[in-house]
Amino acid sequence: MSTATGNYRFRIYLDQQAAWRWRLIAPNGRRIAASGEAFDSYDNALRAVKLVKRVAATAQITRSRTLRRAV
Repeated sequence: MSTATGNYRFRIYLDQQAAWRWRLIAPNGRRIAASGEAFDSYDNALRAVKLVKRVAATAQITRSRTLRRAV
């Protein structure tokens, strides 16, 4: 996906526990989405990115009626 100001991109990286994660980065450099879990290999993180790319366009948008608070 491209905009007049640049490209959106997925970044796959190693976290501090040496597990693989991904982030979706906006053209302005801000993180707009991130993997909810860590992966044991780069290939598994890449598979997750490809899955997100494939299904996101057709995913339903739902609205939560309650506010969950982090414990």
